[in-house]
Amino acid sequence: LSSIEYAKRIQSTILPPLNDIKQYIPNSFVLYLPKDIVAGDFYWMKTVEKKPDINSNISENLLLIAVCDSTGHGVPGALVSIVCSKAMDKAVKEFEIIEPSLILDKVAEIVIEDFSKNNKENDEIKDAFVVLYNLNNVNVSERIRELSTIKVLGFYDNEVTMYILRENIIRSEEHTSE
Repeated sequence: LSSIEYAKRIQSTILPPLNDIKQYIPNSFVLYLPKDIVAGDFYWMKTVEKKPDINSNISENLLLIAVCDSTGHGVPGALVSIVCSKAMDKAVKEFEIIEPSLILDKVAEIVIEDFSKNNKENDEIKDAFVVLYNLNNVNVSERIRELSTIKVLGFYDNEVTMYILRENIIRSEEHTSE
Protein backbone atom coordinates (compact mmCIF):
# COMPACT_ATOMS: atom_id res chain seq x y z
CA LEU A 1 0.00 0.00 0.00
CA SER A 2 1.07 3.54 -0.62
CA SER A 3 1.55 5.66 2.48
CA ILE A 4 -1.48 7.84 1.63
CA GLU A 5 -3.71 4.77 1.29
CA TYR A 6 -2.38 3.50 4.60
CA ALA A 7 -3.11 6.90 6.15
CA LYS A 8 -6.70 6.53 4.88
CA ARG A 9 -6.98 3.12 6.57
CA ILE A 10 -5.69 4.58 9.83
CA GLN A 11 -8.04 7.57 9.70
CA SER A 12 -11.01 5.31 8.96
CA THR A 13 -10.55 3.69 12.38
CA ILE A 14 -11.91 6.83 14.07
CA LEU A 15 -14.99 7.09 11.81
CA PRO A 16 -18.09 5.21 12.97
CA PRO A 17 -19.26 2.65 10.39
CA LEU A 18 -22.48 3.55 8.57
CA ASN A 19 -24.14 0.37 9.90
CA ASP A 20 -23.56 1.58 13.46
CA ILE A 21 -25.10 4.95 12.64
CA LYS A 22 -28.10 3.31 10.92
CA GLN A 23 -28.69 1.21 14.02
CA TYR A 24 -29.75 4.42 15.79
CA ILE A 25 -30.79 6.60 12.85
CA PRO A 26 -32.24 4.14 10.30
CA ASN A 27 -32.90 6.49 7.38
CA SER A 28 -29.55 8.25 7.57
CA PHE A 29 -26.57 8.58 5.30
CA VAL A 30 -23.06 9.97 5.56
CA LEU A 31 -21.67 12.32 2.95
CA TYR A 32 -17.95 12.35 3.59
CA LEU A 33 -15.91 13.68 0.70
CA PRO A 34 -12.42 14.68 1.81
CA LYS A 35 -10.64 17.14 -0.46
CA ASP A 36 -7.66 14.81 -0.46
CA ILE A 37 -7.71 11.07 0.27
CA VAL A 38 -7.53 11.92 3.98
CA ALA A 39 -8.70 15.10 5.68
CA GLY A 40 -9.08 17.13 8.85
CA ASP A 41 -12.88 16.75 8.71
CA PHE A 42 -14.36 13.85 10.64
CA TYR A 43 -17.58 12.62 12.15
CA TRP A 44 -17.92 10.90 15.50
CA MET A 45 -20.55 8.95 17.42
CA LYS A 46 -20.77 7.45 20.88
CA THR A 47 -23.55 5.85 22.90
CA VAL A 48 -23.62 6.50 26.62
CA GLU A 49 -25.76 5.22 29.44
CA LYS A 50 -26.60 8.03 31.81
CA LYS A 51 -26.93 6.54 35.28
CA PRO A 52 -29.91 7.43 37.45
CA ASP A 53 -29.41 10.50 39.62
CA ILE A 54 -31.09 11.73 42.80
CA ASN A 55 -34.00 13.19 40.79
CA SER A 56 -34.76 10.05 38.81
CA ASN A 57 -34.45 6.29 39.16
CA ILE A 58 -34.38 5.86 35.40
CA SER A 59 -31.19 5.44 33.43
CA GLU A 60 -31.12 6.93 29.95
CA ASN A 61 -29.50 5.73 26.77
CA LEU A 62 -27.95 8.67 24.98
CA LEU A 63 -26.45 9.05 21.54
CA LEU A 64 -23.81 11.69 20.89
CA ILE A 65 -23.10 12.61 17.28
CA ALA A 66 -20.54 15.16 16.13
CA VAL A 67 -19.32 16.63 12.87
CA CYS A 68 -15.96 18.36 13.19
CA ASP A 69 -13.54 20.33 11.07
CA SER A 70 -10.00 20.32 12.38
CA THR A 71 -7.16 22.42 11.08
CA GLY A 72 -5.40 21.22 7.97
CA HIS A 73 -5.90 19.18 4.84
CA GLY A 74 -4.35 15.95 3.71
CA VAL A 75 -2.14 13.96 6.03
CA PRO A 76 -1.54 16.77 8.59
CA GLY A 77 -5.30 17.36 8.83
CA ALA A 78 -5.93 13.63 9.20
CA LEU A 79 -3.42 13.44 12.05
CA VAL A 80 -5.11 16.35 13.80
CA SER A 81 -8.53 14.71 13.30
CA ILE A 82 -7.27 11.58 15.06
CA VAL A 83 -6.01 13.63 18.01
CA CYS A 84 -9.33 15.51 18.20
CA SER A 85 -11.44 12.35 17.89
CA LYS A 86 -9.49 10.66 20.67
CA ALA A 87 -9.93 13.80 22.80
CA MET A 88 -13.71 13.51 22.26
CA ASP A 89 -13.58 9.87 23.35
CA LYS A 90 -11.62 10.87 26.44
CA ALA A 91 -14.03 13.71 27.32
CA VAL A 92 -16.97 11.30 27.26
CA LYS A 93 -15.41 8.13 28.65
CA GLU A 94 -12.83 9.33 31.14
CA PHE A 95 -14.40 12.62 32.25
CA GLU A 96 -17.99 11.32 31.81
CA ILE A 97 -19.17 14.51 30.13
CA ILE A 98 -22.38 14.29 28.09
CA GLU A 99 -23.41 17.92 27.55
CA PRO A 100 -22.38 18.94 24.01
CA SER A 101 -20.95 22.34 24.95
CA LEU A 102 -18.98 20.88 27.86
CA ILE A 103 -17.63 18.10 25.63
CA LEU A 104 -16.31 20.70 23.20
CA ASP A 105 -14.80 22.73 26.05
CA LYS A 106 -13.01 19.65 27.40
CA VAL A 107 -11.86 18.61 23.92
CA ALA A 108 -10.37 22.06 23.37
CA GLU A 109 -8.61 21.82 26.74
CA ILE A 110 -7.22 18.34 25.97
CA VAL A 111 -6.07 19.26 22.45
CA ILE A 112 -4.47 22.52 23.60
CA GLU A 113 -2.65 20.60 26.33
CA ASP A 114 -1.45 17.96 23.84
CA PHE A 115 -0.22 20.49 21.31
CA SER A 116 1.28 22.85 23.90
CA LYS A 117 3.83 20.16 24.73
CA ASN A 118 5.64 21.50 21.68
CA ASN A 119 5.23 25.11 22.90
CA LYS A 120 3.23 26.07 19.83
CA GLU A 121 0.03 28.04 19.60
CA ASN A 122 -2.87 26.16 18.12
CA ASP A 123 -6.46 26.31 17.00
CA GLU A 124 -6.87 22.69 16.03
CA ILE A 125 -10.67 22.33 15.98
CA LYS A 126 -12.07 25.15 13.87
CA ASP A 127 -15.73 24.09 13.88
CA ALA A 128 -17.68 21.38 15.63
CA PHE A 129 -21.33 20.49 15.92
CA VAL A 130 -22.41 18.01 18.62
CA VAL A 131 -25.94 16.68 19.10
CA LEU A 132 -27.10 14.80 22.18
CA TYR A 133 -30.04 12.51 21.42
CA ASN A 134 -31.98 10.69 24.14
CA LEU A 135 -32.81 7.20 22.85
CA ASN A 136 -35.35 6.58 25.65
CA ASN A 137 -37.89 9.26 24.82
CA VAL A 138 -39.08 11.45 22.03
CA ASN A 139 -40.34 14.45 23.94
CA VAL A 140 -40.60 17.66 21.89
CA SER A 141 -39.39 20.02 24.63
CA GLU A 142 -36.51 17.66 25.49
CA ARG A 143 -35.52 17.33 21.82
CA ILE A 144 -35.51 21.12 21.44
CA ARG A 145 -33.00 21.30 24.31
CA GLU A 146 -30.95 18.45 22.85
CA LEU A 147 -30.88 20.05 19.41
CA SER A 148 -30.24 23.58 20.62
CA THR A 149 -26.83 23.47 19.00
CA ILE A 150 -28.53 23.19 15.61
CA LYS A 151 -29.17 26.93 15.87
CA VAL A 152 -25.46 27.39 15.21
CA LEU A 153 -26.24 26.35 11.64
CA GLY A 154 -28.80 29.15 11.30
CA PHE A 155 -32.04 27.33 12.14
CA TYR A 156 -34.75 29.25 13.98
CA ASP A 157 -36.76 27.93 16.97
CA ASN A 158 -39.85 27.24 14.86
CA GLU A 159 -37.75 25.32 12.30
CA VAL A 160 -36.25 23.15 15.04
CA THR A 161 -39.74 22.55 16.49
CA MET A 162 -41.13 21.61 13.05
CA TYR A 163 -38.21 19.21 12.50
CA ILE A 164 -38.91 17.51 15.83
CA LEU A 165 -42.66 17.30 15.16
CA ARG A 166 -41.98 15.72 11.73
CA GLU A 167 -39.50 13.35 13.37
CA ASN A 168 -42.13 12.28 15.91
CA ILE A 169 -44.71 11.70 13.17
CA ILE A 170 -42.24 9.60 11.20
CA ARG A 171 -41.28 7.61 14.31
CA SER A 172 -44.98 7.09 15.10
CA GLU A 173 -45.66 5.84 11.60
CA GLU A 174 -42.61 3.56 11.67
CA HIS A 175 -43.66 2.21 15.06
CA THR A 176 -47.24 1.42 13.97
CA SER A 177 -46.12 -0.27 10.74
CA GLU A 178 -43.82 -2.71 12.61
